[in-house]
Amino acid sequence: MLMCWGCLAAVTAHADAPELDKAVHIHLERTVEASADRAWQFLGERFERLGEWSDGLDSRALRQSEVPDGMTVDPEAPVAGRVVNDGRREQIQVLVDFDSASRSFTFQAGNPPGALAYAHNRHAIVDLGGERSRIDIDVVLQPRGIARLLKGTLERKFTAYMQAYLDQAEAGIEGSAPVDGGNQ
Repeated sequence: MLMCWGCLAAVTAHADAPELDKAVHIHLERTVEASADRAWQFLGERFERLGEWSDGLDSRALRQSEVPDGMTVDPEAPVAGRVVNDGRREQIQVLVDFDSASRSFTFQAGNPPGALAYAHNRHAIVDLGGERSRIDIDVVLQPRGIARLLKGTLERKFTAYMQAYLDQAEAGIEGSAPVDGGNQ
């Protein structure tokens, strides 16, 4: 089962991210046989619809009133973020940066799992020309407590979750069904 908080990532340091020099940094890339516009519509413009294509997850749009104190939603974002339920817990993912022109977005965990003090995820869709594009994902995870001793294990497990996420995203993006880009 793909754990959605495993979809969190980032490359930029935020002031509220403690000790990023001790964080786990993960970079993944996946080339897809679809235009950058299609990939962007699927992942960016339909951000809250993760549950429609990711196995074992339910998701819905995050309401502005549910955004945790101290977090700011990018005013350009189509939704405040998403709430994802993996069957064990609800996860809040807040869109803190959203840029349609550069086809990139960043979300931050509003309620990271207990082993993490901070989790941040950045997606960028790169146009490779024609019907090809690349999904770049950068993840930053700040473990806390005993989890700091297990950084290598955390990195391996999280990378596996992210690979599963990319497998499912690739299948959805390359699928023949039209992407409407609208919200539910």
